[in-house]
Amino acid sequence: MNILRMDISVIIPVYKSENTIAPLVERILSTLRTYRMEIVLVNDGSPDRSEVICTQLAERFQQVKFISLRRNFGEFNAVMCGLHYAEALLRDDR
Repeated sequence: MNILRMDISVIIPVYKSENTIAPLVERILSTLRTYRMEIVLVNDGSPDRSEVICTQLAERFQQVKFISLRRNFGEFNAVMCGLHYAEALLRDDR
């Protein structure tokens, strides 16, 4: 059985990032294009248009996944949420 796994999962907590998140995602996709990768965007209750932009990015790029939290839980919790959702395995035995 051959299961494809992600080489890299990039977790990005999003808060007040409406002007920066799209260029960041595009740069990451361009830089890591040779890897099986995913970007997990976690909207941490951002009050600006970040949620709309992240939704558009997830629709535009198959490598982008999007989670939107109902309120601001803080950066640490947003990252932990993204890690829970990510497909790449963290390993220290290589």
